[in-house]
Amino acid sequence: MIIEFSVVDTKDFTIEHLFDNPENLDLITNFQATNGAAGLENYLKNQSVEDEENNCSRTYLVKDALSAELVAYFSLKTGLITIQLDGEKFDSVPAIELANFAINRSTRIHIPNHRSWVSTHSRNSCFPLFKECPCTSA
Repeated sequence: MIIEFSVVDTKDFTIEHLFDNPENLDLITNFQATNGAAGLENYLKNQSVEDEENNCSRTYLVKDALSAELVAYFSLKTGLITIQLDGEKFDSVPAIELANFAINRSTRIHIPNHRSWVSTHSRNSCFPLFKECPCTSA
């Protein structure tokens, strides 16, 4: 089951669901991953729409708040974490998987310390999504 989240934008970045804006489908065609991340680029361009339509995942685009340039994207999936109990018994806990996260090549060029940026962005933009999820507890 896919649950919709409310997203809080920052002063520098906005986050949009892939289908929130018809221009997003054109925007993803220009996304370029780097450093051998062709699979992440391929997913965004060739699989994300189908996964959305089949309710397999949710893809969000991170955009520059001023230019609306595609900065990065991430995809979330729901799942279960199994916990071994006594013997053959097990329990499960609902989980959210950060299935994909990639920065656009043009952004990496403009942000020399992109590893720090990823850490900060994840903490300030992606992780607040989980706080909004009714399937998680504080």
